[in-house]
Formats: sequence, C-alpha cells, structure tokens
Amino acid sequence: MASFEHQNSVSANHNSVTTVTTPKPVETDAELESIRKEEIEALLREIQCLTGNISRRREKLSITIEDILNYCFNNAEGDLLLCPSQSHSDDPFRKKKSCALI
Repeated sequence: MASFEHQNSVSANHNSVTTVTTPKPVETDAELESIRKEEIEALLREIQCLTGNISRRREKLSITIEDILNYCFNNAEGDLLLCPSQSHSDDPFRKKKSCALI
C-alpha cells in the first residue's frame, strides 16, 4: 500500500494554499521484516546494556572521593606527577634529548 506525505505551504499574502504530495517509496514485506529485525536487535542490545548498568555496584560519591584522596596521600611519595623528582636522570616524564650530528 502506498502512503503519501503531505506538505502545506502558505504564500506571503496568506490568500492561497498550495498542497504538494510526494509519494513515499513502497517497501516490500521482506524489507519491512528486515527493518523490524534490526529494530528488535537494537532494542535487545539496549536492554542488555541497561541490565548491565543496573547490576553494577554503586557507592556513595563521598566515600569514593575519600578513598581517592587517601590513595593519593598514601602513594604521593612514589608518584612523580605529585612529587616531581629532584634528580632529572630518573624522571620518566622528562623530554628526551636527542643528539644531532651536523
């Protein structure tokens, strides 16, 4: 069954109305079934994602922030980003010097 899309436009003087009908392409039963299968697969993926999100363990933000701060304070001495090394030789973040021969 063919369906039609209607578009109405009104001219600037608001006295005349022009109706334009554009036929939509007719889809076969096989195409419709394929589209439905794709939609069902997309919905199943979304359900799987939502189910995974629901099953995740949640923690209060205040507890998580406290844990992160404690970790940073306890491991700050060995972290070169928090406490930069005074010796440049053991700094892995230092730019490497290259040697160019002229």
